[in-house]
Amino acid sequence: NETYDMGEIISSVEDELEIAKEDEDEGGPVTVDAALIRLVNGILIKAVQNGVSDIHIEPYEKRYRVRYRKDGALFEDLILPLQMKNALVSRIKIMSNLNIAEKRVPQDGRIKIKVPGREKPLDFRVSILPTLFGESVVMRILDQTKLQTDLTKLGFSQWAMDVFQKGLESPQGLVLVTGPTGSGKTNTLYSAVVSLNTEDVKILTAEDPVEFNFDGINQVLVRNEVGLTFAAALKSFLRQDPEIILIGEIRDLETAEIAVKASITGHLVFSTLHTNDCPSTVSRLIDIGIQPYLVSTALVLILAQRLLRRLCTKCKEEVTDIPHQTLLEAGFTKEELSTVKIQRGAGCPACTKGYKGRVGNFELMECTEGLKVAITARVPEDQLRKIAIKEGMLTLRRDGLNKVIEGVTTLEEVIANTVLTKEALPAYLLNPDELVFEDGDLIIREGNTDKN
Repeated sequence: NETYDMGEIISSVEDELEIAKEDEDEGGPVTVDAALIRLVNGILIKAVQNGVSDIHIEPYEKRYRVRYRKDGALFEDLILPLQMKNALVSRIKIMSNLNIAEKRVPQDGRIKIKVPGREKPLDFRVSILPTLFGESVVMRILDQTKLQTDLTKLGFSQWAMDVFQKGLESPQGLVLVTGPTGSGKTNTLYSAVVSLNTEDVKILTAEDPVEFNFDGINQVLVRNEVGLTFAAALKSFLRQDPEIILIGEIRDLETAEIAVKASITGHLVFSTLHTNDCPSTVSRLIDIGIQPYLVSTALVLILAQRLLRRLCTKCKEEVTDIPHQTLLEAGFTKEELSTVKIQRGAGCPACTKGYKGRVGNFELMECTEGLKVAITARVPEDQLRKIAIKEGMLTLRRDGLNKVIEGVTTLEEVIANTVLTKEALPAYLLNPDELVFEDGDLIIREGNTDKN
């Protein structure tokens, strides 16, 4: 088990670069080996040991830095000497089997390394991008041991868990998971299909890229350059006799059409879309070009999600100085004001600024008969949201507020990651004297059409 003193290694690399420069001046071969290898390994291994999800190595005009992303937040870890940027990127390219000479176009690769204290090698997904001052490197750590595939541990409320599992038991239909990049969609989909992975079921997935592999599931890597698109993979899947199909993402009409067709001809189909919430997902499918009656027939449920940083259990403490008006504007009801306890993390050696880990924040829309009628009738998005809430849906904001009440996360996290929708509020809160909504940069007082 090597120990990595990064300061010592960096100065060794600098020394080697100086020697290499002298060799080059004298016409000899340029070699920068041992210390550089230890530096790159040190950056990777430190990231794994610190529970980091992504490593960013970024060149600027006057500095060269390494940042780590942990629990969704980026922080600076190392400043490296500028003169080592080319050698460092070349080393990463060698490890990823990429073209060392090509510096003009983006390149993607993969690194597999043995990490001390682990039986299996660990995968890193590598993305290299030419920027103004050199090549920027981002590496995503693909750690299957960290992948949480137990549905009960993702952060579902009991109601959402029951509805989601009921949806998974459907013999056919379309289950969509939606949210921005990095909101945990892949994790949720993997958890769903892993829970259905039994001997008597054939499961096929089309992914770009395949991040984790599972025994008993046939996974296909989408390769657009050879014509193996999501749509092409889906067409072939229908001839492979599957019960369950997972499509990494619905990006176009062709993929959407085949996914819908598969879901109404006896297959349970899972996929993702980049939309903000459940009602807007219905609008997106219709905008792509799917007929409303087909959308309502195919859909089983839609799950919109975000990831919220989880409060550190060791240093969380109650906050009492939040004005009632702030709580009302966040979406709490009048009845909750007297009992709600808001907590914050003080920050301690066990956590990152009061947070440790992340928890799912979910909005689950079950396609009930009432909603199917509304979708077929193509009601506006806000109306659809009202009907969904009436049928039991909790919005992302409301689910987040419930997690604040439970002491799982902070009010700041919920406000930063979710929006308050008027349809989710009780009627008395829409009184113009009680609540102010923001619309872009304009403040709109409810009941007053004068924007000022």
